[in-house]
Amino acid sequence: PYVAAWKLITRDSMGTTGSCVVTPALVREGIRVKRGPDWKWNDQDGRGEGVIVGADTTGWARVKWDGSADTNVYRAGQEGSHDLEVVSSYQQLVDTLYGGQAPAAGPKITANDATAGTRVVRGPDWKWGLQDGAGRGTIKGPSHKSGWVKVMWDNHPCKNFDCRVGEEACYDLALSVAEAVSCPADHELVPFAKPPGAGSHTCDQCSKTIPNGNR
Repeated sequence: PYVAAWKLITRDSMGTTGSCVVTPALVREGIRVKRGPDWKWNDQDGRGEGVIVGADTTGWARVKWDGSADTNVYRAGQEGSHDLEVVSSYQQLVDTLYGGQAPAAGPKITANDATAGTRVVRGPDWKWGLQDGAGRGTIKGPSHKSGWVKVMWDNHPCKNFDCRVGEEACYDLALSVAEAVSCPADHELVPFAKPPGAGSHTCDQCSKTIPNGNR
């Protein structure tokens, strides 16, 4: 059942690209965890895995470890610290967060249509594990690296991540089509992507990205 709010995020400091820590933005019971980057609780976890069973207050998660019948609370953003790292798989997160239906993906995002504000999901060449928290995000602007852009994922509101939009002939991002499917017929659409058939337009009046064919 839905409990409160958890956020699954990825931090470079955690050592493993694509690992997720838990913060207070998306909370669901059943997400499996292990000790995270700011762990300070000795061997309360039995050096194993556990499962989220609830939330006491914002910024704290209640976990039952596999080797114990007891539960304890851990920092999930409280004090700016993250005691827990997610070990659930991508599909398990999709099942828990979205009832088994992953966020819908449209055309791949290339350098020509990687405009700030564009809503995106993981694309065809994604290789960054759970960096996206299995959710949607927003392009914030170009990276300092050619062929890359910076993205802030909804399930990671405190850091921008670099994603490929053509570098190495790879495309990490696709257009998110779940939140921007149509707008009133009397609104004027402006081409969003430069290459013909790239997949979308924008509406200046309602600030939506409209995939081709959804008008």
